[in-house]
Amino acid sequence: MFDPKRREAGFKLIRDPLYDYITISPRERDLVDSLLVQRLRGIKQLQFAYLVYPSAQHTRFEHSLGVMHLAGEVARCIGLDQPAVERARIAGLLHDVGHGPYSHLFESFLAKVSPKTPNHEAIGQLLLERDEEIQGALKADFDDVMETLRRRGDVVKEVISSGLDADKLDYLRRDSHHLGVAYGMFDLPRILTSLRCEGNRLKADFRGTHAVDGFRHARFQMYTQVYNQHAKEIADRMFVRAAEIAVEDGDLPSRLFDFDGDREGFLSRYRSWDDASFMDLVSASARGEAKELVERVRRRRLFKRACYREFRFLPPVAGGQMMGEDFEWEETERYLSESSGAPRRFVFACRLHINTKQYDGLSGSEPILLKNQQGDTEEISNSQVVSAPRTPVMQLLVFGPEEFRDRLATSTESYVAEIDVG
Repeated sequence: MFDPKRREAGFKLIRDPLYDYITISPRERDLVDSLLVQRLRGIKQLQFAYLVYPSAQHTRFEHSLGVMHLAGEVARCIGLDQPAVERARIAGLLHDVGHGPYSHLFESFLAKVSPKTPNHEAIGQLLLERDEEIQGALKADFDDVMETLRRRGDVVKEVISSGLDADKLDYLRRDSHHLGVAYGMFDLPRILTSLRCEGNRLKADFRGTHAVDGFRHARFQMYTQVYNQHAKEIADRMFVRAAEIAVEDGDLPSRLFDFDGDREGFLSRYRSWDDASFMDLVSASARGEAKELVERVRRRRLFKRACYREFRFLPPVAGGQMMGEDFEWEETERYLSESSGAPRRFVFACRLHINTKQYDGLSGSEPILLKNQQGDTEEISNSQVVSAPRTPVMQLLVFGPEEFRDRLATSTESYVAEIDVG
C-alpha cells in the first residue's frame, strides 16, 4: 500500500492496467516527463498489429513504465541494495528511448537505406549522452546508469536484459492484455519469488520451474500467434517497402537517414520522429507505387497471402536452400513477378523465423538458468519437469495484390519445385 509519507516526499502514483499503481520518485518523475521519454507515447509497441487486433494501441511509453516497475521488483527479490534497485528502475525506464518510429520496422528500413546506422540500443545511448534533461535529472548517477545500459556481466544489466528480464516479463503480459488474448499470460508472482542471483547471473530456483516454463511457452505462442501473424507481417512489410521505394525513387531524400554523413543532424531528426510523423513524411513524399502501398496500409486494403507454409513441409532441398542466410529473396520476387505478371514491387517473398531463443539453452543468446534440487546450475531445457525444447519455426510467406493471388500461388509451387530438382 502506498505510504502517505512518500506523497509528502514528492512520490507520485501512476495507474497501470497490470500493476494497479506504479510509484515513481521525484527523480523518476523528472525522467518520465523528459521529452526523450515522452516521445515514446507516439510509438506503438506492436507496429501495425492494430490492423489485426484493433485494441493493440499501447505504446513504448507505458511499456517502459512497466519495465521500470518490474525491474525494481526483480532487483528487490534477488536482494540488491537500494542504489542498485534504483539504478535498475531507471535503466528499465530508459531502455527503449532509442526506438525509432514503428520500432523494429524502422531498424529494418534503416538497414536498407543507411546500413552503417547502429541498432536502437546504440542510438538510445547516443541520444542519452546528448540529452541535458536526462543528465540533469540523474546528476552524478548518469555515468552509472549509462554503464548499466552498455555492459554485460553485471547483475543489474541482467535484470533488464537476459533470458528472464523485466522487459520480457512486462511486454508479454502487457501485449496480451491489450490484444485481448491469453497467449502471453504466465505466473509472474511465482517467477519473481523464485529468482536468485549467483555470480552476477539471474537464476530461477527449482520451485519456480513450472512457472518459468509457462513463461517460455507464453513467449513462443506470442511469436507464432501475434508477432509473426501473417496479416501483421503483410502490413509491416508493405509500409517498409513503401518507404524504401520512396527513397529509391528519390522522392524521400536519403540524406535524412544518413547517419555517417551528418550524425548530429540525424540524431536531431530521429528525436522528432514517431509513428504519426514518419507516416506523414512517407505519405507526403511518396508517389506512384510507394503512394499506393502507403494508402493501402492506411485503409487496411492489404495484399493477400499466396503461400504461408512451414519450411518442414517444403521439399527438402528447396527448404534447405531457403533457410540459408544468403538466399536471394529479391531474385525470388523477380521470378514470381515475371511468371505471374504481378508488378515487381508488389510481390513479396520472405522467410519468417519464429523466435525460439528461450529454448536454445546455453548455445543461444538468452539462456534461462535453473538452480536444481541438488544446488547445481543447469539450463532449464535440461530439467525433467519442463516441456520439450522447441526447434526453430520457419515459414515461407509470399503475398501480393489479390487479383494475382492464384497466379502467385502457382508460380511459388513451380519455383519451389525448380529449386528442389536443382
